[in-house]
Amino acid sequence: SGFLAVYIAGITIGSRPMVFQRGIWLFHDGMAWLAQIVMFVMLGLVVYPSRLLTVAGDGLLLAFALTFLARPAAVAVSLLPFRFRFREYLFIAWAGLKGAVPIVLAIYPVLLGVQVEGIFETIFFVVLLSTLTQGWSLPWLARKLRLEEPHVPEAPVSLEITSLHQVDGDIIAYAVDERSKAVGRLVRELSLPETAVVAMIARENKVIPPRGSTRVCKGDHVFIVMGSQVRPMVDRVFSVEEHQEEMPTDVEFPLQGYITVGSLVALYDIMLDADSGCTLDQLIRARLGDSPHIGAKLEMGDIVLHVRRLNDRGHVELVGLSISE
Repeated sequence: SGFLAVYIAGITIGSRPMVFQRGIWLFHDGMAWLAQIVMFVMLGLVVYPSRLLTVAGDGLLLAFALTFLARPAAVAVSLLPFRFRFREYLFIAWAGLKGAVPIVLAIYPVLLGVQVEGIFETIFFVVLLSTLTQGWSLPWLARKLRLEEPHVPEAPVSLEITSLHQVDGDIIAYAVDERSKAVGRLVRELSLPETAVVAMIARENKVIPPRGSTRVCKGDHVFIVMGSQVRPMVDRVFSVEEHQEEMPTDVEFPLQGYITVGSLVALYDIMLDADSGCTLDQLIRARLGDSPHIGAKLEMGDIVLHVRRLNDRGHVELVGLSISE
């Protein structure tokens, strides 16, 4: 199947990092919309509304079977290994058969010379009926099942890493929600990993160059340049709780030695048995002695702190934090 081959190739390529990813995505998004417009115009030229009435009986029967029997059964079998909640299953099962793809596929038997009377009109009727009955009710059903998420406003500006080579870095734009832990904090109070830096803040229609004294406000779009491995940690600062992933156990997060224990608790939910005002530098030197060496390790429950860099005075400048299994 050419359709299946292109579909799988697109998923495979799109899931991997690539050069000029945002530019490529914008170009293909525009081309996809243009292709859909052309496709709907062409489909409109081959449909005779009078023929839809002749297949209404079979179409209603087929729509009923698809909506209440075939589709719920297929969705249940497909989603069984993924442990979806029952209300999520109901929403997906009700989504219905919509769009131009099933209509386009209905043309294939006709093009191949298969003599099936009214198959194209029947499928067109079913898709039209599904759009009119199930399509409009999806927002209402999402609210009733408590699956609706608040709208995330689009950033008025964008940043992109432009390089002819693949770089181990990302620029992530976070829309700051009132539930975000970053709301109301100064940039210097965010305690970000060493390989993450606030590059720009977009507030309404203004671009704000970030400084340590810049305060993060609700509704801001904060652009973070970071190494890809520290994203789970940065997500905990800017994302709301339900969108956060578990902290990986195979990654060491680089943190500045002046970050306090209280910041780790407030921003990352990382609990350490120490005074909240104590810095990582003070904590390590209090537990391991005033002259720790590079590579020294401090284990505190499931949290492991590694000394990665010292300054000229022997204070810990960079700490590698990891979570043991």
